[in-house]
Amino acid sequence: MGIADKKRSNRLSATPATATDHSAIAEGLNYPPTFTRRDNFRGFLLLQLLKKQYRILQNLEERMSLTTKDAAVVLGMVARGDKKHDIASWFGENPARVQEVIAGDYGNLSAAPADQLLPKGSPGIKARRMKGAVTRAIEAIDSGDASAARAILVKAIEDYQRHEG
Repeated sequence: MGIADKKRSNRLSATPATATDHSAIAEGLNYPPTFTRRDNFRGFLLLQLLKKQYRILQNLEERMSLTTKDAAVVLGMVARGDKKHDIASWFGENPARVQEVIAGDYGNLSAAPADQLLPKGSPGIKARRMKGAVTRAIEAIDSGDASAARAILVKAIEDYQRHEG
């Protein structure tokens, strides 16, 4: 074995420490344990990470964010004439989910009956009004007027259920 042969054999095999480190890690990632080149190994790890992230994102896309019961309520609200962005905000979604329900992506559903629908209008305004009523009710309770607090809360519930366009 000449000097050239010795150099070639050193170039093709890794040092024992490098081979051991990479083999231990690579075995857990289903990669052949003979993988030794550090640059390629880092690239391999990055590729495995990207594949894992892609699978996670793919699973998220496949998962539907609304239940079929929610989708039936959405259809009922659309039939009633509610705005898509108002409907979407009730469910914490964007209007694209409402459009998916309309397009039939959630199956062939019938609209929910009117008594199961959410109030018409944006929930943001209703929530701000409700918060103000609760604040007034707490002030009434603090001042010792429980009947006034109850009246404030009963009116707030009625206002919350009122359909607004």
